[in-house]
Amino acid sequence: MDAVRQCAAPATPQALGNGELGFGPVADRRDDEDLADMVRELRGYDPKPGCRFGSSRVDAVTPDVFVVRTVKGWAIDINSNSLPRVLVDRRYHAELATSAKDKASKHWLAENLASATWLVKALDQRQRTIVRVASVARSRAVT
Repeated sequence: MDAVRQCAAPATPQALGNGELGFGPVADRRDDEDLADMVRELRGYDPKPGCRFGSSRVDAVTPDVFVVRTVKGWAIDINSNSLPRVLVDRRYHAELATSAKDKASKHWLAENLASATWLVKALDQRQRTIVRVASVARSRAVT
């Protein structure tokens, strides 16, 4: 490999892979045999050495935000498909609350309504935090 490092590289790795050995100016020109040996050595390397350590398929991660270029710069858009949707049906709660006779049922309904309301607020806060973090990351990456 030392001989390869001393040689000037071809225009692109794809050109070398296609057998286009059009090297640019080289301080110490190698003869055709040396160049062929170097190409054989390069072709003997594993192009994906990480595959030896894990062969399980990795699924793509669904992004929480999309960063899109606009006329005014970069915009952050939340990916609504990646967020859980929780709705609290207040009418149904009111219907159940009026039909609840004992204190334990009313307490159970109130407690579960409070939990559901908290969850909706927590998810909304998570969404706003994701957008804020992405905005800060975008502003630091741009500058």
